[in-house]
Amino acid sequence: MKKTTVLFMFVIMVLLSGTLAFAGSIPEDLLHDDNAQLFFAEVIKTYTPSGDKPYVEVKPVKVIKGDVRIGREQVIVYYNPNTVGDFDVKFGNVYLFTYFDENNPTDIFEVTSYDTSVLKLKNVEGDMWKRFEKYLNEGRYEEAEQERIDRQNENLPIQGGDILLADLIGVKKEEAQSVEINCNGEFHEIDVDEFYKAIENITLTDIKDVSLEKEIKDGFFTFPDGMYIMVNGFDGYAFITDDCKVDKYGMHHSNMPNGKYTMKYTDRAKITALFTDEGYKLPLLETPIAKSIFFIVISAGVLFAVGFGIGFAVKIKRKRS
Repeated sequence: MKKTTVLFMFVIMVLLSGTLAFAGSIPEDLLHDDNAQLFFAEVIKTYTPSGDKPYVEVKPVKVIKGDVRIGREQVIVYYNPNTVGDFDVKFGNVYLFTYFDENNPTDIFEVTSYDTSVLKLKNVEGDMWKRFEKYLNEGRYEEAEQERIDRQNENLPIQGGDILLADLIGVKKEEAQSVEINCNGEFHEIDVDEFYKAIENITLTDIKDVSLEKEIKDGFFTFPDGMYIMVNGFDGYAFITDDCKVDKYGMHHSNMPNGKYTMKYTDRAKITALFTDEGYKLPLLETPIAKSIFFIVISAGVLFAVGFGIGFAVKIKRKRS
């Protein structure tokens, strides 16, 4: 009877906790929980792994899944930081983070790359983390994020046919001299050829206009989170929200933008990759083992060259004698 009561209380606690992640199911929980976050972030200012309320302050730089903003100057605080694997968190370094809620640890991973298709987790082992790495490499989390965004936009009424993002911007590639993107307050100069290659064949779905304004605490309205695209200054422009709504809108406009179109999350990621991947790169060969292998190969090459040279010199000397 006592065991039954304890089990019942545990079940009730789990139900009340909402998104409590079970150890061993973290990779799958990240896939199926719309509130789960998976992102790369730079550790800045404070990292307090112990104490009454441990926390870490980070600046997200690239989002894989979840409602996480990039490009903001202010930092975001995550509680219960937990390094997965044996390594020391260093200020200024970028790590992979997973987050569910304050009831669960904020896991921190060292990785070999920010390209999830080839990314490897460092200092970890076990079947659970192998599955996590596999899902990352397969693009499963990006697919889950696309589904999350689709569910948010599934009830938006369609107004007309699809149009190309390049047509909405309004400047042809051969006429473009400069491209600038302002993402949540941070400006990025983008290579023209890379930009037009990224947006090639990106289509937008025409929807009934959706109001994008939102009220903040002091009663004033503010612009939604997103990025402004500007080609040749104000010759061509578009505005894309973090949840994939699009408007023909420029920074010089005085009215509020609207959600006139929607786009795929994966297409939006092609654009954000132009300035998130550019600023944060990791070498693929970074582990001590890789460095040792590199040193061994170079050393073997040098010894081979020296040995070949000595052998060749001896052979010539014998011929002369």
